[in-house]
Amino acid sequence: MSFCWRCFIYILRSLAVACRAHFKSGAARSCCCTVVAILVGTGVGAQDIPSDYADYSLQELLQTKVKLAARKAETVAASPAAVFLLTRDDIRRLGITSIADALRLVPGFQVARIDGNKWAISARGFNGRFASKLLVQIDGRSVYTPLFSGVYWEAQDVLLEDVERIEVIRGPGATLWGSNAVNGVINVVTRKARETQGGRISAGSGTEERSSGALRYGGRIGDNAYYRLFGKYFKRDALVDSAGNATRDGWDALRGGFRLDWEKTEASNLILLGDFYDSNLSQTISIPRPEEPFFQTSKDDARLSGGSLLGRWERRFSSTSNLALQLYYDYTKRRDLPLREIRNTFDIDFQHHFGLGLKQEIVWGGGYRFMQDDLRDSFYVSFNPDGRKYHQLSGFVQDEVALVEERLRFIAGIKIEHQGFSGFEVQPSTRLIWQLDERHTLWGAFARATSTPSRADNDFRLISGLIPPQSQTEGLDPSFLAIQGNRDLESEKLRAFELGYRFTPVGGIWLDLATFYNTYRDLTDLKQDAPVQEFRPPHIIIPLVMSSVGEGAVYGFELAGRWQIVNRWGLYGTYTYLNLHLEDSRIYLEGVNPSQQASLYSRANLPGGWELDWGLRYVGALADLAVPEYLELDGRLGWRMSERFAVSIGGQNLLADHHAEFRPRFIDTQPAEVERCGYLRMVWHLF
Repeated sequence: MSFCWRCFIYILRSLAVACRAHFKSGAARSCCCTVVAILVGTGVGAQDIPSDYADYSLQELLQTKVKLAARKAETVAASPAAVFLLTRDDIRRLGITSIADALRLVPGFQVARIDGNKWAISARGFNGRFASKLLVQIDGRSVYTPLFSGVYWEAQDVLLEDVERIEVIRGPGATLWGSNAVNGVINVVTRKARETQGGRISAGSGTEERSSGALRYGGRIGDNAYYRLFGKYFKRDALVDSAGNATRDGWDALRGGFRLDWEKTEASNLILLGDFYDSNLSQTISIPRPEEPFFQTSKDDARLSGGSLLGRWERRFSSTSNLALQLYYDYTKRRDLPLREIRNTFDIDFQHHFGLGLKQEIVWGGGYRFMQDDLRDSFYVSFNPDGRKYHQLSGFVQDEVALVEERLRFIAGIKIEHQGFSGFEVQPSTRLIWQLDERHTLWGAFARATSTPSRADNDFRLISGLIPPQSQTEGLDPSFLAIQGNRDLESEKLRAFELGYRFTPVGGIWLDLATFYNTYRDLTDLKQDAPVQEFRPPHIIIPLVMSSVGEGAVYGFELAGRWQIVNRWGLYGTYTYLNLHLEDSRIYLEGVNPSQQASLYSRANLPGGWELDWGLRYVGALADLAVPEYLELDGRLGWRMSERFAVSIGGQNLLADHHAEFRPRFIDTQPAEVERCGYLRMVWHLF
């Protein structure tokens, strides 16, 4: 590691540790007053300081343009899909520290912490650590892993203060975004470098996030180019078990990166983004062995590192015609106890949007992705082969027709994809949106989407259970249950029917209802095969082979509403109902998803730069995991002392000492429960 990077890391860690010490110090009050007085003084008369405090009005929020639903800019209010938008102020004002936790605010999403550094996240059912029906992007770069067609949430992070918005679709988006965009699509959009000029320091400490620090600097190159550099570090404490004793699942992480925006002309711009990360995760895991003792509890420190580089060129020909070309490279290295993984990904994506006459718009494009992995396995988890290369080709087209100008639109599209695990996939969709008047909007959709087999579905073996010798009637060799991949596995197929309604009864109130009925076939299940005798040392493997035999249906609705009561105070609430009917399955369980969820959030801007925010959320029980329902409260008090300096204190999960949200499945890590916690955070704009 170079001397410059060592210095940079040292500064970040020193900043975080200093804040932690300050948080604990008995002299904290007097020191804080002194620092605040200095900072407030330096902030008087500050000019042109970039603001991180963008309070969107309800009208501004509904008119915000997103690209996720149609691959072209359109407002949230005019989108023919279950679109939801999280702004950076939504994230900041509830003290959220990760992308995963931010998704708790989205109706229809199931978000649960498994332990201190692992999450289970999905939309509209099928939740789990290795959930495979959600496509996630950061600035257009896909972050899913083909190892299990899901997301390692512990590896996905950005400087949250630089997030402009998080765009979310509940329901299928495969026509535009491809396989695995089955039950939802997420894109984290960061701010333009022009909007983050100058220097910024933030630091915090608390009972859960023990120390954290971040640096950001934005500058300008010539007349048309802007850049941003950032670095962040955090150290998070372990959670607790059901008795309140500390578990071994703390973690720390370092991340840095840059963004460059070159606005060559008014019609052409180039974007370059890059980042790197390095993190250490503690875990306690029970590992099966083919000899006594047949299970060994191991205290493991997993190491995650990697980086990415993305370039995107955009060209605007007119208000209804533009072109975009994007390339990215992603490197991942993961050293975990059951598995070591190195992965390289190269992706290129092209799209063209143009108008055809006065009432028709077409978006078309294509892409190519190359991935290569190198795996080092164990008796517990093994892959055959241990290295593989795979290619993916795709093309799509979507046509939008205005049947009645500014009132009724019809959208139809199709995506054709070829990849190595399941061959060709065809994923069509049709959508219709009818704006009855300024207050009422109806939309409906039918779509087909697929979740393709992953590397694990094809090639792995996971030891999932043990029948010890003393419990067998014949022989003395131990028998192990082993989940095994199947190269003849088919894609899981979804047919989705959606109907939505948006209503603005009076100024300041907005309601959004989305209903859905999904049918699934060829769901992955397990079928027992004939036992196999293995040697060195002698043991028996009882294979549970993955097979495309499952079927099911999921239906429900999601309701979201915002009420701007007065200019300084607003409420936001959600309610989600979910019902799953699945055939008896050893992989997908009905009772790992709450049937009901509800939340209510309040944001108040008080005189003198004060902010008072709280959020109340209810999550139903997970019957198959023996996780009871829970009700929790988060709160925050913030003070914006000047244009340069702000401080906030807050608490999370305030109603109980600790509560369970999920239980480990397949990988036998130590169960953990989320604790009540508090925090102090400070932000200083240097210039």
